[in-house]
Amino acid sequence: MTLTAAERALVHKARAFTDEVLVPAAETCERERRAHPEALRLAAEAGFAGIQVPQAQGGLGLSFACKSEIAEQFARACFGFSMAILNTHNTAWRLARLTDNPLAQSRVGPMLRGEATGCAALTEPGAGSDFAAIRTTARRLDDGSWVLNGEKAWITNAQHASTSICFAQTGEIGDASGIAAFLVQAERPGFSRVAGSGTWGIFANGVGGYRLENYEAPPEAVISQPGTAFKQILTEINGARIYVAAMCLGMVDAGLDSAAAHGRSRPLFGAALEAKQGWRWRLAAAEAELAAARALVRQAEAAHSAGEDTQLIAAQAKYVGIQLANRWVPELLHAHGASGLGERSMFARHMAGMQAASFADGSTEIMLERIGRLSGR
Repeated sequence: MTLTAAERALVHKARAFTDEVLVPAAETCERERRAHPEALRLAAEAGFAGIQVPQAQGGLGLSFACKSEIAEQFARACFGFSMAILNTHNTAWRLARLTDNPLAQSRVGPMLRGEATGCAALTEPGAGSDFAAIRTTARRLDDGSWVLNGEKAWITNAQHASTSICFAQTGEIGDASGIAAFLVQAERPGFSRVAGSGTWGIFANGVGGYRLENYEAPPEAVISQPGTAFKQILTEINGARIYVAAMCLGMVDAGLDSAAAHGRSRPLFGAALEAKQGWRWRLAAAEAELAAARALVRQAEAAHSAGEDTQLIAAQAKYVGIQLANRWVPELLHAHGASGLGERSMFARHMAGMQAASFADGSTEIMLERIGRLSGR
């Protein structure tokens, strides 16, 4: 798929925003071990919270492929920032499509303007990849409202999000057909954030959790009915796997740029480091493998944008992206020598980011199972 002129311009804008805003903000996040809501606000004000949101709802109405390429640019600075910005975007995008739901529509504008952040809450302390095993429950009352109880964990933006799409079981635990999606508002009684559920490194993603204790949700808070939510999330997760793969490209691409600049400026035994053949070959191998992985990810983005079945190619793209990052982020760090461990170096957060990417939206082992099952060999 070829991006439109408007989409290419937005990707270019994302690259500049990454260099000017996200890189220094990421350094602050890691130094101060905290999320950075101000950078998320600036991202939304720049239009990045509404990439796919229809124009009628205040967004840009652009393609999935455009969003994925922008995710790649953001990840050059920090995987955590890329995930944080996209999670608010995806929350706004899901709610914006519910044009006949005033509650959902009321939550979109603040996210697009950068006044609020959003998150999707699937994972729980005892349920991750086995999504059907979630134990957060939703019980319907006689007046059509719902009472939710349970705890969510490892949720991007949960430290500060005011709007969450929460998946809960309306039937028996383990019954995928009973899972529904609810709009949860952080300001309502029964909602509390869970402290201390973050992760090492990549503090920009605001990972945390929240607990629902007799949280009452009005009837219009149901945004995906039992019987449809599980299928919907499995479809959307294919897209997530593709843009996580794109984020891996971004981390490696940034590492290559950093290593190349270091090689030009670092003298070694009377010549620049880049004059050493063995050093150059390391970067050349990374460049070649990055190009091959990018071709696969671009193909996956185009297929997903076209509405094709992307179960197989999404798993392939994520597997290849993860393998690329796991091999070359450490290698490119070593191309710097000890300077790659400096306080302002990107490599510490990219090392954490590539590990987080390995788990996001399905582990590497799950990707291999899907590839083996779907390839038909």
